Amino acid sequence: TLDTGSSEDLSQETGFPSQLLEEGAIMVTGDEEAYKENELNRTVWEEFAHTEVPNVFGNLFIAEDGGFGEVEALWHKTRWLTALLTIGFIISNIYFIISVD
Repeated sequence: TLDTGSSEDLSQETGFPSQLLEEGAIMVTGDEEAYKENELNRTVWEEFAHTEVPNVFGNLFIAEDGGFGEVEALWHKTRWLTALLTIGFIISNIYFIISVD
C-alpha cells in the first residue's frame, strides 16, 4: 500500500477534505483492510512517539505451560512426511555438492 502520511496532514497540504482522500486511497488500492491497518499503526505511533520509554509489551503474557498446550493443534500426521522429505533433501544436496566438486 502507498503510505502518504496521515489523511489530516495530506488534507492540509492539498486542501482536499480528509474523508475524500481516505475514500480515494481505498478506491486506488482496493484494500480497505490495509488502509484501516495503516490508520491503526499511525494511532499507535502517535500514542508512543512522545513517550521516553514506551511500554509496548505491557499486555504481553507468557502462557503458564510455555505454549505447549497449543502443540496438539499444530501437530498433523503429515509432519512425519515433511520431516522425511526435509532429511531427504538435505542428503541429496550434500551428495550433489560433493559429487560436483
